[in-house]
Amino acid sequence: MDRGPSTSNPLNEGRSRTFRRTHAHEGLVLFASVVAAFVIRFVSLPTDQVINGDGVYYATLGKRLASGDLAGGISGYWSPLYSVLVGISSLFFNDLEFAARFVSVVAGTLLVLPSYYLIRTFYGRTPALLGTVLIVIHPALLRASNWVMSESVYSLIFITAILTGWIALRDGTAKAFFITGILWGAAYLTKPEAIGLFGLFLVLTSVARFFRKKVGGRRYAAGLLTLLLGFSIFFLPYVVFLYKKTGQLTISQKIMVNSHLPGMDDIDEGFLKIDNDRQLTMQDRIWGDMYEIESPTQSSPPTPVSDSTSPRAFTLSKLRTDLSETIPWVISLFRKQLRDYLPALLPYPFIFLAIFGFFYRTWTRFRAARELYLISFFLFMLLGYALTVVELRYVYPLVPILIAWTVKGIVEFGDWTSESLFKVLRTSRRIRPLSIQVCLVVVLIALVAPSVFSLNERGTFGDSPTEEKQAGLWIKDTAADPPVVMSVSATPAFYAGGRHLFLPNEDLQTVLDYAKRKKVDYLIFSQRRLKLTPNAFPPDESGLPPEFRLVYRDEPVSGFKILVYQVAH
Repeated sequence: MDRGPSTSNPLNEGRSRTFRRTHAHEGLVLFASVVAAFVIRFVSLPTDQVINGDGVYYATLGKRLASGDLAGGISGYWSPLYSVLVGISSLFFNDLEFAARFVSVVAGTLLVLPSYYLIRTFYGRTPALLGTVLIVIHPALLRASNWVMSESVYSLIFITAILTGWIALRDGTAKAFFITGILWGAAYLTKPEAIGLFGLFLVLTSVARFFRKKVGGRRYAAGLLTLLLGFSIFFLPYVVFLYKKTGQLTISQKIMVNSHLPGMDDIDEGFLKIDNDRQLTMQDRIWGDMYEIESPTQSSPPTPVSDSTSPRAFTLSKLRTDLSETIPWVISLFRKQLRDYLPALLPYPFIFLAIFGFFYRTWTRFRAARELYLISFFLFMLLGYALTVVELRYVYPLVPILIAWTVKGIVEFGDWTSESLFKVLRTSRRIRPLSIQVCLVVVLIALVAPSVFSLNERGTFGDSPTEEKQAGLWIKDTAADPPVVMSVSATPAFYAGGRHLFLPNEDLQTVLDYAKRKKVDYLIFSQRRLKLTPNAFPPDESGLPPEFRLVYRDEPVSGFKILVYQVAH
């Protein structure tokens, strides 16, 4: 009787043991990499830095959420997911700023896992192992892991979505599409611009059939539906919330404010000016989420402006003018990112190695799809920020992709060098490609090491508003109750544990009247912010009305004076 192939075949058992050893080794390397990433990020946490303006809002919103104030903790401008995580973290740590930084540390640590599997899926195990080392110590990723900002969390979600998205397009499984949709929804709740990348993935899903003949069109159609379903789980509730809170059908107030698209160029004019109808600055309404104050005080609505010369009136000639001004600006910002930001993330020699890896081997249809998949996200992100606002930290999520291309080039260059030296020199022993590859990674680490070691170095006084932090801490020690603090920056109010109002860009008397009307407890003038409110700084420190009493003065460095006035009511 034929019992079929024996399960105790020595060849099969040998292969099974090799497979188990390989995966055990791989798991050990990954575990060690994750531990190293956490230790490095935790040790490099700053102890004396000042939270930045964006971080103040993320942390404050997280604190509100942790206290149960859902309506007050979810903003129309600041995307909520990072704040939700900060709120959860604050339940375990009393220091709100540390709780917020710890979320970034954990996200930066976990980024090692999808980055490894992304590189392994696209380029193989050796590039993945080399790339993991660079992910652990890359200065940009370390820096993002120290911030009270959403970059670290967004990078984790973005790279994971890229990975699961490729698996979905490659295999066509509904589960992969659904998970990818959820991840893009989470990315949108972290940074609203992710909706553009989700749109790009919809396009890639629509054309994937041309590159992947083995997967039927029906499976891609079903995948598209499950993708939209997964995305809508996070997207739709937040859009409904925004509409109820702001009265506007929008995906984010942030995109409206930051966009350089035609028609959006004047939206940020007078951000610190007092609105005559609402008696509030636009910055308070948008950043401070004070939409409930939008009810106009006038008895009748203003007459609509129908004049075609109005800056908001749509005409074909105005559209052409806007485009003629916008397109060159967008192109210049796109080039700036390639010219300035890319070398800041990856030294020039390794940019050349990444290019070498692209063209060393012949492209097949499948490889073309694989490379174009990553390239499309890379270029689309740069273009998207060129249309809004460019800043180096915005492109940090692309670092794992740059590292993937780099280690691919390193591996290919190592193979080419080993083979070439063997044939040219005709030596009896061949130099192992892995030795060359490890040497190149060591060189890259040496090139980025100065940036890594400089993370804990204090910047210049002009880069860190220490005097504003100290003023806020002084107010916290002095005030009996959480105060209302008016200043150009939200930093003093955060450290004072109070509520912040923006100091408007008006003349000094208007600012004083506004402070009394808003029942401000402390009015702060910071010389650091003088260019934002040039007419508001008191020319005579003791010359203010008697209800404004100077209670704190500090000038640690010339040109960085700060004055704190207590307002009597």
